[in-house]
Amino acid sequence: MKQFVAGEQDLHWSHEVVPPRTTEPDLNAPPLEWTPRSSLAPPERVVHIASEAHAREVLANSRDSPVAMLGGGFSRARILRADSGLLLDVTGMAGLVRLDASTATFGAGTRLETVHDLLRSIGRRMDCSPGVIAAQTLAGAVGTGTHGQGLRQSTLGDALEAVRFVDGTGAVRVLRHSDPEFGALRLHLGRFGVLTELTIRTVPWSAYTCEKLAVTEAELAVGFPRWNEQYPFCKAWWFPDTGMAHVWRVRDASAAEQERLRRNDNRPVPLTGADHHLNAAVRATMAAMRRQLHSTDPRRDHFLTVTRFMDFHDVTGDLYDLLCKGIPVQQVNLEVALPLERFHRVQRVLREWFDERHPELHYPVILRATGPSKAWLSPAYGGSACHFGFVVYRATDGSIPGAAMRSVREAEELLAAEGGRPHWGKHFTPRLYDFPRLFPRWDDFLDAAGDADPGGRFGNAFLRGLLWRRVAG
Repeated sequence: MKQFVAGEQDLHWSHEVVPPRTTEPDLNAPPLEWTPRSSLAPPERVVHIASEAHAREVLANSRDSPVAMLGGGFSRARILRADSGLLLDVTGMAGLVRLDASTATFGAGTRLETVHDLLRSIGRRMDCSPGVIAAQTLAGAVGTGTHGQGLRQSTLGDALEAVRFVDGTGAVRVLRHSDPEFGALRLHLGRFGVLTELTIRTVPWSAYTCEKLAVTEAELAVGFPRWNEQYPFCKAWWFPDTGMAHVWRVRDASAAEQERLRRNDNRPVPLTGADHHLNAAVRATMAAMRRQLHSTDPRRDHFLTVTRFMDFHDVTGDLYDLLCKGIPVQQVNLEVALPLERFHRVQRVLREWFDERHPELHYPVILRATGPSKAWLSPAYGGSACHFGFVVYRATDGSIPGAAMRSVREAEELLAAEGGRPHWGKHFTPRLYDFPRLFPRWDDFLDAAGDADPGGRFGNAFLRGLLWRRVAG
């Protein structure tokens, strides 16, 4: 693992290798950025930050330049692009800083996979559900509101205890969860400066069993809110074209299941034979993808994202192995959250849309519920939320089918009209949202960001149009 060596003036990370975790073969794809780095900034304006002192030096030597932040590169390009300024790559500030009984501190550029692996090796885990893409950096995942599922937790930022960062004046600051403005840091959008350390709450590692089932749309409508109340973690994929849904209900593993997992060296253990009830729905989705994407190769990653739902079975493992199942594929990913109590109404609205418009999408509708968030800009701020996700992929020539993009726009318009709040790191259309009305702490966030970055250096033109109010000059 990467060990932290503390000096009085700087943070230094050595580079020992964390042993790779065991994953299912077809999911062990290399990290792939959603957007090529060359479209974010030319090479001469990309600065690879190696330490806190280096960050301060770069900021001091470029006082008139705007600054954009880059972690794993999985957010939509418009919030990452450096425009005419510098793009700071923080992945060099990675690794473990320190541990105590209930928290762990990591460098801001540490990949979530490294966080999970290291904590698991000492019998701990993050005090939240993991997101599906583990190649994200910790600072970037927190900064854009990455979340898993489960009403007993919310975003990754809600597991934060403290953040250390270099602010817009070049000063090093530390904010803790008890500080009044900490709600802004829990989903920061890169507006506060160069984050260097994040301290997260940890809890003991434990084993879980994921019960997987195929249900009808009617069963999903009745069961989804109830399952989220009953199970620590629950997730569903809705196939509207076939009226079917796939549900994962995650519960504590029984003593017998834990013993089977232990005997398997803590690698995931299948508990049932293959269930074929969802295969027809998956084949229908794949047929539509072949037509729209002009591809027939089932080994391509965008097909693997769907075919993994075929022949499913219950499995025992830890949260990381059970829920970090994302395959990084270049895509347009829309996610809009609404209060969980409105799930039935929103599902009916979407059902009517599917019946009338027959939208072209490349993936089932993703349904994840989270509990209330303390992050001021979280779509789940103030109450439990259901996050509705829609995905379309690029065709073999690199283009995105026009009909698919129209479908994404229509879905967003419907959910925005219902009062939805968008995921900041994914596709969204700002004109559809009245942000100060949707986010009660909007002005508080602008005030806190303005105090940390009084010159308005951090961000780009897109974020400036949304998040700049108290900026000098």
